[in-house]
Amino acid sequence: MNEATNFCNGYCIPSERPKDSLRNRPAYVPGWRDLEDKSLGVDGTHYNDNMLIGGLHEYDVHNMYSLMQVKATSEYLQKTEKKRPFILSRSNLPGMAKYGGQHWIGDNWSTKEYMAISVDGIYSY
Repeated sequence: MNEATNFCNGYCIPSERPKDSLRNRPAYVPGWRDLEDKSLGVDGTHYNDNMLIGGLHEYDVHNMYSLMQVKATSEYLQKTEKKRPFILSRSNLPGMAKYGGQHWIGDNWSTKEYMAISVDGIYSY
């Protein structure tokens, strides 16, 4: 898994959620899943060394985590191994193919049922 994960589903201590949470204002919810399902709270702030912008909310950069992780891995391997690496990623974002070429949808078996599930899985990411 290459995404920020939290098995508390958002906040482990519900009283820590801000009253004006970004969770209450989504413009679009992909797959109609809870945005904090097995993930960090959307109000969390990531460090950003660009002081003009300040911290970045998890709500705005959640999907960037996988892209930046694959990019960093690819750059490191190219620098040290002098070859283009093959990186298999479970999470993806447009543009990721420049650094990692594959999208893995998770654990599955070689059965007709899992093949049918995989078609939906590919489109849900």
